[in-house]
Amino acid sequence: MLVTPQHQVLQIKYQETLLQRLQAEELIKKKDKRNTRLTAQITSLKNTVAETKGIVGQQQKQIDTLVAIIAEKDKHQYEQLKKALYAEAVRSL
Repeated sequence: MLVTPQHQVLQIKYQETLLQRLQAEELIKKKDKRNTRLTAQITSLKNTVAETKGIVGQQQKQIDTLVAIIAEKDKHQYEQLKKALYAEAVRSL
């Protein structure tokens, strides 16, 4: 069988095209693996963020409760101080 120059050029182009396709498929496989890994990391991070939000919410409730307790104690102390001052003022009359 006689191979013409045109046939040789086509054969070379075919081999180059085949090589490019194999390289592209390998690249796609690598990117798919990377995407899968990153997706798993994103899921893990989302779970961590959700847990952190829950903890922060609980802490905020505790802070609000403590602020309310402190405000109530301050109000009580203020009322006690007013009574003491009033009693002192009455005694000094």
